[in-house]
Amino acid sequence: MNLSKKLANVLARTLGEYVQNVDEDSLQVGLWAGDLQLKNLELRPDALRKAELPVVLRSGSVGTVRLKVPWKSFGSGGVALVVSDLKVVLEP
Repeated sequence: MNLSKKLANVLARTLGEYVQNVDEDSLQVGLWAGDLQLKNLELRPDALRKAELPVVLRSGSVGTVRLKVPWKSFGSGGVALVVSDLKVVLEP
């Protein structure tokens, strides 16, 4: 099993409560550059249920989730998480 497939499996388990379609095809890894991207994810219909909000998620998608890890300053520098093209349809 290659690194991308292993990472995709870990991310699917970690994020699986909130998003669907996490697989090797949705993952782009530049590990040594400290760059990891997930693309074209669908929010799970029950993703907001635990938050007990007065709304229901009817549909949702995330174009890109990007994680930047500054390996050179790891431990002293911050990790950046950027979410792009977030679309949600909520209903009371």
